[in-house]
Amino acid sequence: AQAAAYLAMRITPCGECEGDFSCYLSKSLDPIRDFLRVYPQSTYGSMLLKRANNQIRGHFIVRESQGDYLSKSDPKAGDYSAQSAASVLIAFEGSLKQISPTELISTKLLLADLYIKLNQRGNAKRVIDWLADQHRRYFRDRARILDAQ
Repeated sequence: AQAAAYLAMRITPCGECEGDFSCYLSKSLDPIRDFLRVYPQSTYGSMLLKRANNQIRGHFIVRESQGDYLSKSDPKAGDYSAQSAASVLIAFEGSLKQISPTELISTKLLLADLYIKLNQRGNAKRVIDWLADQHRRYFRDRARILDAQ
């Protein structure tokens, strides 16, 4: 069943974004988000998170090369809004609540970095606090293992 769902997830949704950055970003993440919501413990989860990270990086590669994540649209590059891009990332992140924290570390690091670059300080702080909490839990658990030996 998961394999069939994964194959269905791979189909790119129809529709034309007409140069809208957030639309392209959303369309690339929506199938992954939808699958992870339905199958949060799927064996495909780790692979799909890597795919999502690659999709996100790929969409922001031009912004990265320009070192500019906040400027409005460039007529040659299409429609871009930092707020709209952040909204797509926030919606995607919201779909990850049932995923194991250890699977989410690289995605959360990427999102924290992008939230900072997109001037989304509150979201960046929330994700950084989550990462710090996971870090503390990891080392607390390792210390308990050592103490038990």
